[in-house]
Amino acid sequence: MIQFQEETFISAKPETIFAIYEDVQGWCQWDPDVQYSSIDGAFAAGTEGRLKPRNGPLVKMRLIHVEKNRSFINETALPLCKMKFGHQLIPDGKTTRVLHIISFSGPLAFFFGNVIGKKIKQGLPEALRGLKSKAEKQSGT
Repeated sequence: MIQFQEETFISAKPETIFAIYEDVQGWCQWDPDVQYSSIDGAFAAGTEGRLKPRNGPLVKMRLIHVEKNRSFINETALPLCKMKFGHQLIPDGKTTRVLHIISFSGPLAFFFGNVIGKKIKQGLPEALRGLKSKAEKQSGT
């Protein structure tokens, strides 16, 4: 398995940040690597959707874990590989520690981790800056 993560601290409550996550169509507003995203139903485990990266093909994704105001994981099936994108919100005083964790598993994890993973890893800091900016504006900080 290949895995990497990025984190930031946001001056907003987990509820504010999670509401931004739940607005799947709005992901492109704070994550510059997302051109388009949608889900076919409620923001709950089992719900499927689509995501179009700016420099990649449209892919199907599925929410496999959702714990409101705490975490969620979406999964994309690649040939002989699964890519999971975890999002965790950890209250830390007046801020929230936000972790984004990407993992690749399966026989082609090494290949996709190096090809797709490197691009995602490079974009994570900017995506987290965008999320931080949006959440802090919404919470008035």
